[in-house]
Amino acid sequence: MHLGARVFVHAELIEPDSGSALELDDVATGELVLTHLRHRAAPLLRFRTGDHVQVRTGPCKCGRTGPRVRCIGRTDDMLIVRGVNVFPSAIREVVSAFAPEVSGHILVKPEATGVKQAPPLPVSVELARGAPADAALAEAIRDRLREVLVVQARVELVPWGSLRRSEYKSTLVER
Repeated sequence: MHLGARVFVHAELIEPDSGSALELDDVATGELVLTHLRHRAAPLLRFRTGDHVQVRTGPCKCGRTGPRVRCIGRTDDMLIVRGVNVFPSAIREVVSAFAPEVSGHILVKPEATGVKQAPPLPVSVELARGAPADAALAEAIRDRLREVLVVQARVELVPWGSLRRSEYKSTLVER
């Protein structure tokens, strides 16, 4: 997404845990913070979006010169497993590659309170309608999560329709 409203909004990047400012360098990652520059009655000062983003400041092939941001996940959903930041949206993306055997719906069920989790991370994966639970499929998903996200997971295959659906933001973490 191109950030084209630089005269109206000041964008910052911060470290989500400490709140310390980060440089808006090419390929920098952190939490996006926005300050509205033109609103007079009720100014919005340093609004923490909760979005964990990657910023690109290099030239874009479309010709625009402003920075670009790509949302990686939500800082409020982020978990840390053995020092690795894990976003449930990234888990869902890896699992979705196993369609049509799975529906693409997942639910991460952390066993400990807080952000830091001990491996293996429990992940429920919903099967596609009528698909049988297959230990080989669960193992393949677990191996792919380890390969792509560098996280050890315990994959539980659950029947179609057993995970809640939402018209808005889906719940990916159940605490």
